[in-house]
Amino acid sequence: MNKPFNHTLMMMRTLFKRDWIKYLIWVIALLAYAASGAGKFELAMNSKATAAPCIVCLRIRHWLRSLVLQP
Repeated sequence: MNKPFNHTLMMMRTLFKRDWIKYLIWVIALLAYAASGAGKFELAMNSKATAAPCIVCLRIRHWLRSLVLQP
């Protein structure tokens, strides 16, 4: 077998034709999950009690990144 990816596109096309509804449901579910997380994060950042540790963590992360990326 000298061409290991021979007929890969044909096989993928067949799988997409057969299971396109499943793939569409997975994409919609993934987008809904991501959107729900964004809403929760926005709600958590409204409170100063929960926003302060996040800001401290982001500052530390930025500081660490600047240490690593210095020339």
